[in-house]
Amino acid sequence: MLLTSASDSSHLSLSQLLRQLIDEHPGDEIGPAEIAEWLNERALAGLLLLFALFNTLPLPPGTTLITGIPLLLLSAQLMIGQANPWLPEFLRKRTISKAQLSIILGKFLRFEHWIERLFRPRLFKLVDGGATRLIGLVCFLLAVIVELPIPLGNQAPSLTIAMFMVAIIYRDGLAVLAGLVLTVASTVLVSGMVVAAAKGALYVARTYLGF
Repeated sequence: MLLTSASDSSHLSLSQLLRQLIDEHPGDEIGPAEIAEWLNERALAGLLLLFALFNTLPLPPGTTLITGIPLLLLSAQLMIGQANPWLPEFLRKRTISKAQLSIILGKFLRFEHWIERLFRPRLFKLVDGGATRLIGLVCFLLAVIVELPIPLGNQAPSLTIAMFMVAIIYRDGLAVLAGLVLTVASTVLVSGMVVAAAKGALYVARTYLGF
């Protein structure tokens, strides 16, 4: 049994909540449902942030076909305005080890001091109501890119999704604008990778296969 109620910890930062979860969870594996319950009202954006950060890690080719699914499902829920995160049973049964969660948390902690100094509540119209649904739409499209089997094509879109989730968690509309800039940059970057890969494949086909 967890010792602390997440509802009693609304004053804690996201990283403090996650560290508390890692420290107090009795098992070595933690499921998405447990993380969502622990994050309480920050569950949807918090889960999206966690999965986005996970997808920025160097992953074996093809892994994002699986790890990108939660990004698709959760961003779709954000897009339709659903408050409580839902995941299908096969994903709810999947767990993440405390060690993996600590790695993700460490990745976040590198920036948290900077994040908490830089991001603060402002430009609320960009993080409320219909604007949040538009963020969900953009994140869904970015999640589709993450799903595509593009070498190194998962990191920039995932980082962009993470930026949008930081904007929602910290209620910072300026971070939404930064996310839009990153959306354009990551789309251009991934498009460049696709073009480069296509040219490379065409060169090999012409040189070695006689096409």
